[in-house]
Amino acid sequence: MNTQDSESITRSFAGDVGVEYELVRDPDGRFVTANRIATFPTTLFVRADGTIVEQVAGEISIDDLTRALSELMGA
Repeated sequence: MNTQDSESITRSFAGDVGVEYELVRDPDGRFVTANRIATFPTTLFVRADGTIVEQVAGEISIDDLTRALSELMGA
């Protein structure tokens, strides 16, 4: 969720680093405010129905990421 960069800067970044996933902008900060995000980076784990089930502020370790994804996928 990019809250600062313009669309052109975001697209340029994606092209420069080879990003193949969707990048989302929140220029008005509505999403960030609605979800009480105060720290960047913040990782949100979201069910297929759009429900946020976990929010991790700050950097996340590969172990914590793997654990949360396994739980989310029911493994």
